[in-house]
Amino acid sequence: MRYKRWILPFLLFAAALVMSMQVLAVPQALPLANRVYVIDSGHGGKDDGAQRGDVREDAINLAIAREVRTLLIEQGASVIMTRDGDHDLAGEDAENRKREDMQQRVAIINCGWADAFISIHLNAYTSANVHGAQVFYQEENAASKQMAQQIQQQLSASTDTKMSAKPGDYYILEKPSVPGVLVECGFLSHAAEREQLQSESYQKTLAKAIVDGVIAYERNEQ
Repeated sequence: MRYKRWILPFLLFAAALVMSMQVLAVPQALPLANRVYVIDSGHGGKDDGAQRGDVREDAINLAIAREVRTLLIEQGASVIMTRDGDHDLAGEDAENRKREDMQQRVAIINCGWADAFISIHLNAYTSANVHGAQVFYQEENAASKQMAQQIQQQLSASTDTKMSAKPGDYYILEKPSVPGVLVECGFLSHAAEREQLQSESYQKTLAKAIVDGVIAYERNEQ
């Protein structure tokens, strides 16, 4: 039945409401107090995303997303995860799983409680020489661009990326009603970076850079 497709977003929205209530107890001195972020871990379930050998994008995305969540909460934010396990968001009877999965992610972002969102991904390219984390933003959205530039600056300071933030032609960037960014955390097609991306310490480095960028963005917005 079609109503089953909306059970997951409804439950996530309810969880977000609880978290938005809990944020009242957060010390106001924290830089992200009273802010609500959606963290979107790309792919999941049968959709592995980019893959090289037995290294799958979806699993690494989730590991980084969970670390971003931890750091955001430590800084006072409330966090909604679009997924927190190895699954997509499409219903069992979905005619097009990818399309419905993306629609559900956007529905969560547009739930009404989120101030902004961050979508976590990995990249791959035909050339094995291309590497580096890169942030994409909503074209013609000044807040999204500012957030992307702040996160890119932190990634450039923490990793060896030479990439620059740029507008992205992605569904997850085009449809939401709040500012957000898509972070391509590195290239699985680059051997050395692929090894780094599997490392918990490097995942934490990436997550910290993302959150430091968010803090810088929020301070500039005040």
